[in-house]
Amino acid sequence: MNDQLVLQHVQDNLASWPLLLPEVLVVIAIVTILVWSILLPRYQHYWLFPVALLGVSLAWCSKYWLGSQLKPHQTLPLFHQLLVLDPLTVFFCLLLLSIAPFLLLLTRPRAYLPSRAADSPAYVVLLLGSLLGSCLLVMAFHWLTIYLGLTLLSLTSALLIGSHTTLQSAEASLKYLLYSMTTTAMMLWGMAYYYGLTGTLALSLPDVAPSGQTIPEYILLAMLLLCLSHIFFVFATAPYHFWVPDVYQGAPTVVVSYLSTVPKLATVAVLLRLFHQCLPQLGPALLEHAQQGMAVLSLLTIIVGNTAALLQNNLQRLMAYGSIAQGGLLMAGIATSLNSQVCILYYSAIYGVMGLATWVGIKVLQHLTNSVHLQDCVGLGRRLPVLGSSITVVILSLIGLPPTAGFTGKFLVFTALWEHIQRTGSPLFVSLLVVGLLGTVLSLYYYLQLPYVLFCKAARLPSSTRNVNQTEYAILSCLAILLLAGFFAADSLLRVLGNWLD
Repeated sequence: MNDQLVLQHVQDNLASWPLLLPEVLVVIAIVTILVWSILLPRYQHYWLFPVALLGVSLAWCSKYWLGSQLKPHQTLPLFHQLLVLDPLTVFFCLLLLSIAPFLLLLTRPRAYLPSRAADSPAYVVLLLGSLLGSCLLVMAFHWLTIYLGLTLLSLTSALLIGSHTTLQSAEASLKYLLYSMTTTAMMLWGMAYYYGLTGTLALSLPDVAPSGQTIPEYILLAMLLLCLSHIFFVFATAPYHFWVPDVYQGAPTVVVSYLSTVPKLATVAVLLRLFHQCLPQLGPALLEHAQQGMAVLSLLTIIVGNTAALLQNNLQRLMAYGSIAQGGLLMAGIATSLNSQVCILYYSAIYGVMGLATWVGIKVLQHLTNSVHLQDCVGLGRRLPVLGSSITVVILSLIGLPPTAGFTGKFLVFTALWEHIQRTGSPLFVSLLVVGLLGTVLSLYYYLQLPYVLFCKAARLPSSTRNVNQTEYAILSCLAILLLAGFFAADSLLRVLGNWLD
């Protein structure tokens, strides 16, 4: 019997490997870069980024093909439910793999400079390794694989943050690593409690759900908070947000554009899976309390992000606090996602585009002015109208004003909150809705400062002699067009997402 069980496990593992083809392709790209960097170090400028882009492109195509083979509501467990392949996994993996080429292209123009960290194959390997960790985190269906995915993601992120040989970059990397280690220890503590209470680390609990009903709810909530500590850290949820402004200010801008998108979107997938597949098994009362706890954290995150952003004059710190507030609104949607999952997927995609476009714009402005202060960007919009217009579109989307996709995303989240209030009458969610709307009003002040200085104030200094990086210019323009298209094609996109999940 034992031999048959072992044989069955081996066969299951062998059958799971083909469904992990996209991640295997990313690993092959990483290994190829490492081997070729030893064999062909002098010619790495010719093959480094093409190999990385090819690996990511093939991974995207294979993930899309696997998703097209899934039947409606089909869930395929991999490696004895350590990982899972379902429509939610496919959507977020495709989203992450779509962001990766932009990050590689943002790095590519500087590859010819031998003094830059981007010139090293290690930089690209770390970026691909972090992408791999994010994809594994999206597929995770077991606390052990969640922990491993988060660890791979955090370690590579810390090294990327410190990739510039400056004191500020090293300090940011150290802060990120120390905070990450602390929340990881808290997560392991929570996982120990989870195993002790349920007898497993799997997210699927069909056999232990009845016993879970007898455990006091406050113990389960404390256990859940500990388990999610590192996830909240990566997501920059208050009170785990302290690292964000310092790290965003000290890290290279390309790395910040990665930190503000890929890791956050991966944690959104984990939280959605917990709310839809794990917590309902522990009872409706615990699920309701978890929703309320998420609403409280969302409330704090929105308040902290918006109020702190009002006091900033440094573009990097302003956008850092703004991203915290944006994440708080996304968490509010997750808290009500049991009836609005399609809306959260739409807003997640728009959030990724907005986050990437924000930091591309800051990178362009920093290159032109050699500064990250608002007053040094005076008059740039008049001299470079396409650049100024693209940045304005991104800012309008961050605020949530039409005709941008950010308006549609925020409208869907507020609609989901209102529908939840209509069903439950919860005063907490009423407060969350009011604070979210007030936060949007406050964001008008600190976000519109940038378009104001770009267009409405006359330049006090002669025109800059620096040329705009054409690759960054094109990427920013494309992302701005996507934000406009997301508004006008919102119905079609929501219909496609609905059909994908159904």
